[in-house]
Amino acid sequence: MKIFSKDGVEMIDISSIALVENRIVIKGKMMKSMATTLHVEPKSVWEAFRLFPLKLLVRLPILLFMGFRINAKEKKKSTTG
Repeated sequence: MKIFSKDGVEMIDISSIALVENRIVIKGKMMKSMATTLHVEPKSVWEAFRLFPLKLLVRLPILLFMGFRINAKEKKKSTTG
């Protein structure tokens, strides 16, 4: 998964997200060069969750489904063509 700035510059390329004990551990490369491991504590997860506006929380399942369908379509296209 890649996260871009508003200018289209790749900021982080996430290679894995895992739960280790009670932390979310995110591994990736920042700015295409610096390997990094981020540890997100439960308190920070809650603080991040509180940043989400209600409108986004309501639409989140729809966004997940849309992403799933797009990914499945691209995967099917790459295996058949």
